[in-house]
Amino acid sequence: MVTNFTARAKNRRSLAQKERWKYGEKLQAADSAWAEQALRIQDGRQDSLWQTLKERGYIHQVAGDEKELERTMIEKRIGVYAGIDPTGPSMHVGHLLPFMVLLWFYIHGYRAVSLLGGSTSRIGDPSGRADAREEQHSSVRKANMASMHLQITKIWENMEMHARERHGYKREAVWKRALVNNNKWWNKLPVMEFMHYAGSLARVGPLLSRDTAKRKLQGDAGMSFAELGYPIMQGWDWWELFKQQDVQVQIGGADQFGNLVAGLEVVNSIIPKVIDAKIEPEKFDKNSTRFGVTVPLLTTSSGEKIGKSAGNAIWLDHDMTPPFELYQYFLKLSDSDAIRFLKLFTLIPLERIETIAEDHQKHPEKRLAHHQLAFEVLAMVHGAPCATQVAQEHNALFGQKTRFPMPPKDMIGTQYPGDLNVKTNPNATPVNAQSLWSYHASLPRSLVRDQTPARILFHAGLVGSRSEGQRLITAKGAYYGGETGMEKMSASEQNEMPDELKFVVIKNPDVEFSEKMIIGNDTMILRTGRTKVKIIKILEDDEFDRRGLTAPGWDDFKSMRG
Repeated sequence: MVTNFTARAKNRRSLAQKERWKYGEKLQAADSAWAEQALRIQDGRQDSLWQTLKERGYIHQVAGDEKELERTMIEKRIGVYAGIDPTGPSMHVGHLLPFMVLLWFYIHGYRAVSLLGGSTSRIGDPSGRADAREEQHSSVRKANMASMHLQITKIWENMEMHARERHGYKREAVWKRALVNNNKWWNKLPVMEFMHYAGSLARVGPLLSRDTAKRKLQGDAGMSFAELGYPIMQGWDWWELFKQQDVQVQIGGADQFGNLVAGLEVVNSIIPKVIDAKIEPEKFDKNSTRFGVTVPLLTTSSGEKIGKSAGNAIWLDHDMTPPFELYQYFLKLSDSDAIRFLKLFTLIPLERIETIAEDHQKHPEKRLAHHQLAFEVLAMVHGAPCATQVAQEHNALFGQKTRFPMPPKDMIGTQYPGDLNVKTNPNATPVNAQSLWSYHASLPRSLVRDQTPARILFHAGLVGSRSEGQRLITAKGAYYGGETGMEKMSASEQNEMPDELKFVVIKNPDVEFSEKMIIGNDTMILRTGRTKVKIIKILEDDEFDRRGLTAPGWDDFKSMRG
């Protein structure tokens, strides 16, 4: 018995060592390929990624020397990041632009980091706003953070699948991406450390000279100290990512240029101070240079910014903007906007886009460019099966009688490996807006109050029956997002998602619900397994019925209550 155990242990170690060798060989091959690619670019035999980004219209402004940035990108696999504050429950179409740039970097072998501003969202970026943001309740902030984390994770999965299976990019060992929440450092950062390394170096004059500061100071609302210091906080985020993951480039919207410049100054000022203090200088390359890059603002044909602040947002959450409506949105664009957005929101080569534009001009009534654009965006946001289904539903509704005919067959005729298409697989489950998994739910208070956790999991739609909920809890596979007392719990009682949103294991399936499971009296976040999450809004019973809502077990509960 002991001999067999020892043999198995040696075998596992041997296999692990072989895997490390294989991975090392892949990295060496990738480095050799990178060096050869650099020579081709320098000799003019191949375009650089920077040239591609410029040709497609992604580059608006650059903070730093543009030629040095391009040279750095050719020579080194630098890290790149784009950040978003979860001030709402979902991203909108405008947020896709920086993430598309991240995607281009990622599939070309650079490290791509998505930063979720769990801490900075408590202040809110004042750029482009005349009024101060209303402070959100902690339950709203936590729900938004969880929702956006899950959304970004899913979109990245869809984008990578789309790049590989539809556009032929082959995944390499050097493909690296991460989703980080700045709560990771802000929740642990001493105020004096921040003030010493960042606050003492920031000059008030440049902060006040920014257009955002001037505009707000001239208004009735004025500008808070927190809003004034927002660019410094954003700069510290960059410092943390540079120190931890060698992130040299930040991507932002056009209205973020002032923040990028301020952040660049913060990082450049901190580095020599940290080196002089001999604080972990080996963790980063002190000779490297950092750059800020902004993408153009996404505007309507009238020049109005598309974003939730403008009140005309097109959301990427399928509960807020159904996939069919998102598809329709792109069909209604002007011809010029459709061609421009094909360059910005797809991975389609420019040569192919030129062909699409020519075909579109021959038969503008078919709106070929619009259909191609709509399909590509939906595939990256909601997945290829959903995009295919929506395109087919659109044809079933409108057919050839409208100006929105069926998309070309070569666009939806095949599915990615692993995808289920009801047109090609009669045993597949239909995929549409109704069958997409939703992270959001509403429950009447009576289905939460005085109920066991197993019942609540059932009412929330996380399990198919109460008994299944009991089994899951017994197996320690169910969690709730707590608001207080987390620091007093042992590591075994806590479970952490990658975005620093912490969950507590539900221990007993039969113990009645506890108030600590509710955040702010009206929000509950439940999770089963690693990623299946429900962000639940708790409504009073009459309000739940007035809205015409339903939930598993609600009708039975009302019948029993009489």
